[in-house]
Amino acid sequence: MKRALFFALPLCLALLAGCGPRQPQELPEEKNDDTEQVTPEVLENQEEAPSPYFEPREEAVRRYALIFGDSLSFTQGETVAFADVFPYFTCAGVYRPDEAYLYSLPELTACRDGEEWVYTIPAETAEDLIAREILTEEDFPEDMREGDVYRIPVSFFTVRRELYPYFDQETCTLSHVPAQLVDGFLTETFPTTVDHTGIDAYDPATDTYTFEAFTGESYYDITTGSASGTAEGLWTFAAAAVLDREIQSDPVTGFTYTLSLQLEEDRDCRFLAVQSSPLNPWDVYEPSEDLGALAELLEGRTGTAAADEALILAVYDYQRQTPRRSSEWSLLPAFSEDCPPDWVELVLYVYMMCEDTGENAEGYSTMTDEAFDATVERYLPGISYTPADSPYFAYADGVHTSRGWGDVSGDLLLPVSLTCHGDGTYTLVLNGYCFYEMEDFGDEASLSPLTKAILALRDGQYPVSRLGTLLGLYVDESTRDSLPVSSQVTITFRLTGDEVHPFQYLSCERPPLPPQA
Repeated sequence: MKRALFFALPLCLALLAGCGPRQPQELPEEKNDDTEQVTPEVLENQEEAPSPYFEPREEAVRRYALIFGDSLSFTQGETVAFADVFPYFTCAGVYRPDEAYLYSLPELTACRDGEEWVYTIPAETAEDLIAREILTEEDFPEDMREGDVYRIPVSFFTVRRELYPYFDQETCTLSHVPAQLVDGFLTETFPTTVDHTGIDAYDPATDTYTFEAFTGESYYDITTGSASGTAEGLWTFAAAAVLDREIQSDPVTGFTYTLSLQLEEDRDCRFLAVQSSPLNPWDVYEPSEDLGALAELLEGRTGTAAADEALILAVYDYQRQTPRRSSEWSLLPAFSEDCPPDWVELVLYVYMMCEDTGENAEGYSTMTDEAFDATVERYLPGISYTPADSPYFAYADGVHTSRGWGDVSGDLLLPVSLTCHGDGTYTLVLNGYCFYEMEDFGDEASLSPLTKAILALRDGQYPVSRLGTLLGLYVDESTRDSLPVSSQVTITFRLTGDEVHPFQYLSCERPPLPPQA
């Protein structure tokens, strides 16, 4: 999700000159007017956190990523240099911790003039916001009142109240800010001690700071992992920050973090420890959009060979391009010329691949014999079958009707070897890899053997994308054999020349494997 924030970004970020307008934020799908501050107790069940209030752990990661990237790591109990953390104030400390919330507050949104970039707020609305303790009398200076309305620059509400007297709305400059205010903020936010050495913004004669506040937009998408916390507001969790691809498409810029924070009600967070590193590029790998890429790659192959990186990526991409392709191999039933597929497996596979399903009056999915036969002819021509009931579908009067089963997913398959028979047919051997559906990185018992292996191979680094991380470890021959295999499939097929449906299957073998440890 893109969110407009006033932070610095030393990477590829669109900066704005002066105090110009910001892009509107995306509002949550559901809004409520509960303005109670988020507390650690609320965070234990994030679904109950008030909306559209910001999630403080996510905002902490966003601010840290924008300002420091992976340049500042420290352990708990370690003191960091004052000069290293000073940019945090000029780029984040200037702004209210709840400015994202105020920016999307309906009462203010309704009064915002996008052309002049000013709020025209009726006095009665101001009084209501003050009475509800959303804003205070300080937020409505008398010199900004014109009759029965207040005309207040939008940027005014982004700045901390204690900085109002020092903030120039036109230039976004803060002048003669008392050092006690700035230094106090930084020592409360980081384990640091005050040292003005080398800080040009500091004037020792007046013991004040003067600097231009940053204005710009954040385009980081934040992913937070599971967290452990206490009622005292102490939290430890893993997270990742990924720069939006529209800003920097290749290579993707991002970072992974393990953070320990103290979150107190109505206050900024305190960073107790932060371990940061550049994001593993496989974590954000996106499949090719070329639907015919795998078939084109196969046409140039001869003989039998172990899978190389090009084939691995093409096979992975194929399964990730469309919902049907994600099931095309993983749910393909075992069969051969002499052994037809099991009916229970076949009817599920055909339904997942069928492009002409319907729905009955009760809302259950249906599939006619004609649609069934057409799908079989497309993918499994020549097999024999007799329609019947199954655990997934009831069969009557030429219609297969769903019994109401849930979603079915299979393993991600990655190639081991490819054989090109020279007669237009191919045999692909693939290993299957399985994650558990509900995995909690804070609960080891919930993790699949595959996830445990991935964490071990990455020294505990939190995977932003489990599939992308798996792909990167599989491409690397030094780590491939350490990944626990949940299934193995051998598929023989021919090419059809159709970009959307490039394969017809001649056989599928699924030998049993020992259970994963």
